[in-house]
Amino acid sequence: MRAYTALILFSLVVPAITSYCQSNYSVGLIPDGLKEGANVIVRNKEEHFNIKSKSSASFYSFEAITILNSKGREHAVKAVHYDLLTKVVRLQASVYDGNGKLIKKLKLSDFEDRSAASGYTLYEDNRIKIADLSTTHYPFTIELEYELDYKFLFYIPTFYPIWDEHMSAERAKYTLSFSDDNKPRHLIRNIGEEEFTFIEDKESQTWVFGGLKQFTRENNGPPWQELIPAIISAPTNFEYDGYTGNMSSWEKFGAWIMQLNLGRDNLSDETKLKVKELTKGLATIEEKSRVLYQFLQNKTRYVSIQLGIGGFRPFDAKIVDEVGYGDCKALSNYMVALLKEAGVYSNYTLIRAGRNMPPIEQTFPSTQFNHVIVSVPNGADTLWLECTSQLNSFNYLGSFTGNRPALVISEKGAKIVNTPKDEGENLVMRKLKVEIGENGYGTIDAHVTYLGLQHEKDNLNFIINTNKDAQKRWIEQSITLPSFQIKNFSFENFGQSTPKVIMDYSMSVERLASISGKRFFLSPNLLAKMPIKYPFSEDRKSDVLIQEAIVEVDTIEFSIPENIYPEFIPEDKSLSNQFGEYVVNYSFSEGKMIYYRKFVLNQGRYSVDEYEALCSFNKEVSRSDNTKIAFLTKT
Repeated sequence: MRAYTALILFSLVVPAITSYCQSNYSVGLIPDGLKEGANVIVRNKEEHFNIKSKSSASFYSFEAITILNSKGREHAVKAVHYDLLTKVVRLQASVYDGNGKLIKKLKLSDFEDRSAASGYTLYEDNRIKIADLSTTHYPFTIELEYELDYKFLFYIPTFYPIWDEHMSAERAKYTLSFSDDNKPRHLIRNIGEEEFTFIEDKESQTWVFGGLKQFTRENNGPPWQELIPAIISAPTNFEYDGYTGNMSSWEKFGAWIMQLNLGRDNLSDETKLKVKELTKGLATIEEKSRVLYQFLQNKTRYVSIQLGIGGFRPFDAKIVDEVGYGDCKALSNYMVALLKEAGVYSNYTLIRAGRNMPPIEQTFPSTQFNHVIVSVPNGADTLWLECTSQLNSFNYLGSFTGNRPALVISEKGAKIVNTPKDEGENLVMRKLKVEIGENGYGTIDAHVTYLGLQHEKDNLNFIINTNKDAQKRWIEQSITLPSFQIKNFSFENFGQSTPKVIMDYSMSVERLASISGKRFFLSPNLLAKMPIKYPFSEDRKSDVLIQEAIVEVDTIEFSIPENIYPEFIPEDKSLSNQFGEYVVNYSFSEGKMIYYRKFVLNQGRYSVDEYEALCSFNKEVSRSDNTKIAFLTKT
């Protein structure tokens, strides 16, 4: 499904025949207060979205931005998206030096035209016109002007007066124009009333901004959605590729989706017989859903389909049946059809997918989704099926679609529900046996279990299905020891409701311990380090977000040379607070040492007042993790 977010091509818009023209882009004219802490200055930006009818619109954009240094260079790359229903009416750009002198101009034909298709796309009409407007000398200013004509009305690009941190704005203006029966809705986010002037008449609404200062997103701070000023707009009545609808409520928007899907749940007679065969003797919804989900995974693969209404309307289930592939819409629709044939009722469900994606605006019905899954009512519970993955465990959503609002489409209407938060065990458990020689060299035999969300760590859930070379690289990149060599390794994947990956490997390690005279120094915490650093700052201004819980359990058994003994034994440590838990134990016997470590970091949002305590917890854990034990030789 297409994810219609605002184009990151922000511009100056004037509903006039000629574009805005600034007489002087000299950097010296920028107020010092706007340059402080900024990498980019928006000199002037205007956007004008004109609703012509419920089935057509136009968008005119012009922006002038000054890029002060190399940290802002990415904003010099400009791209305009279009497709079969979106026409680029005009497009031009100019570049000026720091004194405001024109360096070069680009017309429509100077922009590179390329496909915007992804690697998984089979059919897609999305294209972009793109140009890199950067120069080798800073500062410089770029202008971008373009106009688009839409043969539909379905979404309105979000307006951002500034759209990144370290960006200030001298002036920005946004206009919506419409007829009485096509007045759009809007939602203002992260903008105080004192920051703009609002002008409204019968057929237009305009917001004017001036002197917006840059902001800085602090480490592990709130998401961009809470920081960037934005005006989000959406039509009420709309038409896309001949299909009319209304999005004044989620129920009405869901009815439009139902209209698109109507009659597209046909299956071949052969598949109907297969469904009956697979579900014969199965009594429960969960049993039938599980076996049909496995059938789907074995039979189909994911490709993207983005042609006109095909960006929203799925293939007929019979086509997926025949060709064995489809996008998230087609595969989910196919799953719904399979379940229906087995007498199991299920729901086509829209969702905004992606790890750590900001949630949708639940009070503002509009097209905010980029993916489709299936929900299966199961008594007081619900089963959730990700239909694009051949590898996912049954009823497992993970970080891609778990713990977020989704729009469940049903014959009774549509409603927002939350997908489940993974409350099960999400941990990494390492068991190591370590042999250390008198020269400090050593060998390690490791048995590591990744459970729940942790099996997604650094894309491990994909790596386990790749070749041996990629798997070996993944192991090497996960180890922080200075010099080692992997001897052998293996992975085992358990596709349960709570996914589990077990990894075994052995390796030789140089300088596992360091030697100085009669002393022998060893860091017992070999593989686990504090995953997130929280440097203390008295000027912290924003809350701290810990996006995902972490649980690590390490048990390491060291075999040490007989002629050495510990000069001192570190004290055990135990910490527990609102942020998590940390436990370390040491035990010694003749020729043996066992190191046990458990670290828990709780998911949550913590206030500025709690930040100092979080930093203190972080510091204590890091200090303990880096403890070195000194041994003495007996001779």
